[in-house]
Formats: sequence, C-alpha cells, structure tokens
Amino acid sequence: MTDSVGVNVVGVEIINVDATDPNNALVNYQLLPLTATVSSATFTAPGATQTKTNLTGNFSFSFDQNNLLAGDNILQLSVQINGFSSNKTVVATRTNMQVFNEEFTSFLILFEFNGANVSVRVPVNHDIYELFYEFSYSVPIIPTSKTIKVGNSLVNITTPALLLVPTKISIFGGIPQWTEEHLYRSNLGDQFNQIMSDDLNTLPPQSSHFRSKRSSNNQFFAPGTNLQSVAEIKLLVIEKDIFPFSYVNKEIDVDLP
Repeated sequence: MTDSVGVNVVGVEIINVDATDPNNALVNYQLLPLTATVSSATFTAPGATQTKTNLTGNFSFSFDQNNLLAGDNILQLSVQINGFSSNKTVVATRTNMQVFNEEFTSFLILFEFNGANVSVRVPVNHDIYELFYEFSYSVPIIPTSKTIKVGNSLVNITTPALLLVPTKISIFGGIPQWTEEHLYRSNLGDQFNQIMSDDLNTLPPQSSHFRSKRSSNNQFFAPGTNLQSVAEIKLLVIEKDIFPFSYVNKEIDVDLP
C-alpha cells in the first residue's frame, strides 16, 4: 500500500487509550512509517463520528466515556489511502458493578417510663449499596486514566421493635426525620458531599422501622486510589421527639475495587 506521494505505508498502530479526561478520552495512533501521510481517517465511537485529513506520524481521536453502553463498545478507525482502506478496532467494555456493606450502629435514647427517666442503647442496622461502572479496553491505557464512574448510592436504616422502648423513626409532615450525608473518599480526600433524598419505592416497603435514602453522582476516578462510598447519619429523630445521642459508628462505607 502507498500513500499519495508513493511512500510505502506499513500500517496504523494503536498506541493506547488516555482517559485522564473521561469526557474527552483519546485513542492514540501511530502511522508507520512516521513520514507517511494518509489522505483521510474516520473515527467512529458511540455518540461520535470524526474525520481528519492529511495525517502523519502520531495522531489521536477523542470520545466521551459517558457515551459507552453496558457491555462491549466498538471504537473504530478507518483509514483511506489511494482507494485502499485499513480498519483498526478498540473494544471498550463498560461493566456495571454493585457492592454492598452493612454494619451496626447504636445510640442512646432517654425517655420517661413509669415516671422515671430511662436510658436505653438501641442497635440500628445501617447498610449501603453502591452501583458504579468500570471501563476497560482491549489495548493499553494511560495509568492516570479515570476508568471508574460513580454512582448511585442507596442507604437503609432499620431500627428494632423493642418492647416498651420507643424505636420508631419519627415522621413530620410525611417526611422521615432522618438526615444522611453521602460522599466519596479516596487518596484525594473527601469529595462530592451531598445530602441524600428519601426513597419511598423499595422492597421491603418503607415503614416506621425501615427507611431508605438515595443519591446519585456522575464523577470519574482512577483505579488504585482506595476509593470508598461513605454515608453518615447526621440527624435521626425517634418517635415522641426523642433525639438519640452518644452514637457508636454513625458512618458506613464500602470499598470500590
């Protein structure tokens, strides 16, 4: 195969994928020999088609990692040289992942019983689910590539039904009196803090002893940063306007691979 000036073209090599900027990820190519020039190259990826002309040496095409669907996605380069075509394919795979963790927290409540103030430590089940995406490629990737995308987070609390002890989660104006904050923790510190929202459509259904909250995000992280999804109880009111105190283990976290 020759180009427009008669230089023999060995072919196009895929060097790597650089997803350091996931919204503008790059597939890097190299034309061999480096002195050759191709008249036209077209790159196709989910959500993108780009054409460049008169390419030589090293060149790149960009794509948005957000547009990759679950399963295998094809990133294809078609090079045209004097009527001949050469195709190079990268397979980009998005894997949907879910991790889970549950722990027990506890708190003291103070209430009146038979005319006396009584304190009781109440155990509470606190659990977290994290849905996130992992991206992988059929070619080498730059080590700083951000190939983990978070996420959808679900947190549940379950209080026990104890005889003669108030443990129902208080409701005011139809809203559970429980505030939960979610964030992501990594080697970069704590990031993307937000107050979670009530989730009323769950199985098992919501009740005075079982409540759920959700939050969502659209952030990317590089692997190997000790990434965790973290939630913490900020406020919880028990029936009869009882404010628990002396918490043990208000926070729950789950590791993301």
